[in-house]
Amino acid sequence: MTLEELAAKLDAQSSKMDERFAALDNKVDRGFNDSKIRDEELRGLIKFGFEARDVLRDEMHRRFDDSDRKHDQQIAVLQDVTRNLNSHK
Repeated sequence: MTLEELAAKLDAQSSKMDERFAALDNKVDRGFNDSKIRDEELRGLIKFGFEARDVLRDEMHRRFDDSDRKHDQQIAVLQDVTRNLNSHK
């Protein structure tokens, strides 16, 4: 085997290795891109979950405040009625 034949054989093997590395590089890049997309989707879902939780919490606080106010008004009316009944005895 001459040096030229050996060089040609090494060049052919080098080309095959370059193709394999390029294919591997593409797979890794695709994997990273897919992972990045999934991370962004997950981040969006988590953000939506936090926002929904905050809205729900605020709504529940508002409803509890409204209920407390209504109960306080009803208690005040009952206390007034009780006072009036006791004063007429």
